[in-house]
This record gives sequence, C-alpha cells and structure tokens, in this order.
Amino acid sequence: MKINPIKSEAGGGLARDRLTLEPLRTDGLDALDSEGLEGISQITLVEIEVAWENEFQEVIVRKAADIFGCAAAEGGLYDPIPKSGCLVQAVFLIQFAESAERQIVQLRPPGTLKIGTHPNTGLVERWLLARGFALAQ
Repeated sequence: MKINPIKSEAGGGLARDRLTLEPLRTDGLDALDSEGLEGISQITLVEIEVAWENEFQEVIVRKAADIFGCAAAEGGLYDPIPKSGCLVQAVFLIQFAESAERQIVQLRPPGTLKIGTHPNTGLVERWLLARGFALAQ
C-alpha cells in the first residue's frame, strides 16, 4: 500500500514537530484504545523501531501482525516496547468504521505523520491528540 505524507493544515489539531511515541511506553496497549474515538474501530501496532545512542549504535525493529498481541501470546516473556532507547518510528494499522480495509499510519517523531492512500486525517489526528501522541498547538 502506498503511503503519502500528510501535513496538518493551518488550524489543524497537530503541532509541527510535536509528535511523540512515548504513550506506547507509558500506556502500552491502552494507547491504542479506540473507545470514545468515533469512526475508528481498531488500532493495531505492527512495527516499532528503537535506537540507542551507545558505543554500538544498536537499533531494533520489531514487526508483527500485532506486536502487543504477540507479546501477550508469549506469556509476557518480553516487553514489546523497550523501557530504554529512543522510540524512532511506529507503524499502525487502523480500521475505520466506514472502510473495509485497514489503513497504514506511520508516525516518526518529531514531525512526520504518513497515512495510507484513503486517509481520514481528522480521525487520526483526534486519536493522536486524545492518546498523547501529539501535543496541541
């Protein structure tokens, strides 16, 4: 699926260079809760990239059909979101209530948001603001 960069228009809900992935670390699966977000049925984390500024410049990329679901199926043997390191990028699949297909949303702080070809930008922005991924202007 093709991904196109989305830039907030003036007056939009997202502030430039104010995106973060920390809710994945602090809230875990609750950061993906779609309850109270009309128009969004489900949000699934499918990729996370984490980097460390150490001697070896370690980077991990974890991919799965459902990263939190995968960790739960393993009996909690590992934390899907490392407690340390810089959260570089995350990729989500969002099921919108009005669409049969899930849409890819890529978030790369501090200021990159990419949404699939049939975006519902307003709903995505509401989710990001509501769950703390974006700070209001």
